[in-house]
Amino acid sequence: MSLDENLPVGTEVAVLEAFDRDSDPDFNRFVFQFRSDGGPGMDAFSIDNMTGRVTTTKVLDREEHEVRLANVVTD
Repeated sequence: MSLDENLPVGTEVAVLEAFDRDSDPDFNRFVFQFRSDGGPGMDAFSIDNMTGRVTTTKVLDREEHEVRLANVVTD
């Protein structure tokens, strides 16, 4: 995905979803988290572990990090 620079802190940039088609829909709940070995600059994002909502935690600056990679896992 592509994000603009200088977004205000707290800007929602994504909402992640996960589905387990083998599970009963009543139990189809996941806990989201960034992998601990995430790429450089991941401190610029936060993820709500229950909703999958990803927000900025600081103003994004392309000169600081041109590319940011995120690995998300569910539990």
